[in-house]
Amino acid sequence: MSTNGTMLNDETIKRLGSAGLNYLNVSVDTFDNHSVSKKNALFDKDIVTALNSAKKNHGLKPRMNGVIYNNNFHDVKLLLELSKESTIPLSFGFIVPYVNDVANDEIYFSEKDTELLSEIVDYILQKKKEKYPVIDPDSYFTNVFKFIKHENFWKCNYPGRYGRINVTTNGTLRSCTKKMDDTGIDFLSLTPVKIKSYKKSLEPLIEECNRYCYSNCAYDSSFFKDNKVAFLFNNI
Repeated sequence: MSTNGTMLNDETIKRLGSAGLNYLNVSVDTFDNHSVSKKNALFDKDIVTALNSAKKNHGLKPRMNGVIYNNNFHDVKLLLELSKESTIPLSFGFIVPYVNDVANDEIYFSEKDTELLSEIVDYILQKKKEKYPVIDPDSYFTNVFKFIKHENFWKCNYPGRYGRINVTTNGTLRSCTKKMDDTGIDFLSLTPVKIKSYKKSLEPLIEECNRYCYSNCAYDSSFFKDNKVAFLFNNI
């Protein structure tokens, strides 16, 4: 289950653990509230303590995911330290435009940001060498330079081939987190046959949007599908 952490506290975490939840992915982007994001629940040490307690008592495995955008390098550093201190695995995703989105220099990277990107990427890769629990493969960070040049260098497989089903907050399916669309299909109405048919229907859509996307979850899914040994050595 993924959450922004708003409702997490000692009691809700215990309930999730005792209910048998295996994995809890918590979005945490900034130390302080920011105009881009207000997801900062895991900087509350009480919540980290409760998550580690649920891990010990119930086998619930917490994970955090953060974002990298044009002016949050400071928060990236803080997230790395939080991950190291709490021993909670961390995944980073570059914020990239939605399909047909308008450019926003405050958030999105372009070729003019190469120097800044190099500094961020070098910093993260150094922390990975120091055994900080960053999940993403090195190539996700190094290939961002290809992405900002609009090179078509990787093949998305999410969610149509091997990835997860995406569910909106109102309980319907969407074809992709970067498109933020709504198919109108009710998640609770799914059956194994419907899931197979639904995934098949997404395959043509995936072929249309690879070049202008750099989805973290899609890239990682694609990479680890083809590099299963690497999967075991990336703090999963």
